[in-house]
Amino acid sequence: MRKVLILLAAAVTLGACSEPPGQLPEQPSGQKQPEPLQDSVSRIVQPEMIGASLHYLESLTGPPVKLSPDGELRTYKMGACTVEATVGGGEDKSVSALRMLLAPGCDVDVGKFLHEEPGSRSLHLSQMSFGSFQESAGRTLFYADCLSGCGNASDPSVYAHWEGTRALDFLEVMLEVRLVGDAAIAAADQWQSAMVSAESEDWIMESGFNCDPGKYGEVARKAFAAVQPEAITIGRGLAVPRCAMPQAQGESAGGTGRVPVPQPASECDYGYDETLKKSGLVAKETPVHGPDDEDFGGYGCPYRISPTPGTTVPKGSVVQYRTAWEGS
Repeated sequence: MRKVLILLAAAVTLGACSEPPGQLPEQPSGQKQPEPLQDSVSRIVQPEMIGASLHYLESLTGPPVKLSPDGELRTYKMGACTVEATVGGGEDKSVSALRMLLAPGCDVDVGKFLHEEPGSRSLHLSQMSFGSFQESAGRTLFYADCLSGCGNASDPSVYAHWEGTRALDFLEVMLEVRLVGDAAIAAADQWQSAMVSAESEDWIMESGFNCDPGKYGEVARKAFAAVQPEAITIGRGLAVPRCAMPQAQGESAGGTGRVPVPQPASECDYGYDETLKKSGLVAKETPVHGPDDEDFGGYGCPYRISPTPGTTVPKGSVVQYRTAWEGS
């Protein structure tokens, strides 16, 4: 009889402690709730993340799902968003660029990269086209991997590159789209047709459009206005397709109206602007007063020259370059 009473008491105690059917135990009031994935992505895609430490980035993303052999390109999957980070090698594990693939369900406002006042103009990935980016950011330069005779090794892409002002810390943004969809192919054909009419097929084959991206930029901007990009990259020192046009032998300022972009006279050519002017070119210098860019060779040295030295361009063309100076 005593054992029966003990079992009945235990059953009553367990029934009093259990929750009614269909109800979950209440969470302690101070317990931290997991952050929504979209909020985590928005925290990553911020101007201050460019130059941040890898440790800080991965405290928000978690470990990468894919690594390049050298570990400098790291891929993270966060819900519908795929984010690629380029980080420095060696001991300098800092973020130099972030690349996002545009996909349904992955939406971030990138307007903060394009304007000095936060929240002044939003630009969401889900609604972005090359044209809406142009309207928000201003003038972009168009480049392409290839437009003619590309082969089948990979799908060529077209890129729109933009660089911010000093107030925006010279951040760069680049959109890209592969030439596989009908809209992108039609836009590329329109751009190419205009250039072939004015230049030649050889000029296209030698990627003359990359040598002087401003020359037919307006044609490209109109052609690609309604095209949606497939990816966006934000960072500094972004690589764009290079000019493959060889320097014409014996070509000079006389006769052809075209001249080669001169090489700097030395590693730190303080008079490079005068050298350009003497060649019949227009110098567009962007002085950088610290913090130091990762790819310049010394204070006052011209670097990141576009079009690249040795490229043959029409007289009067603009040559853009940067010079880094020690800030005070």
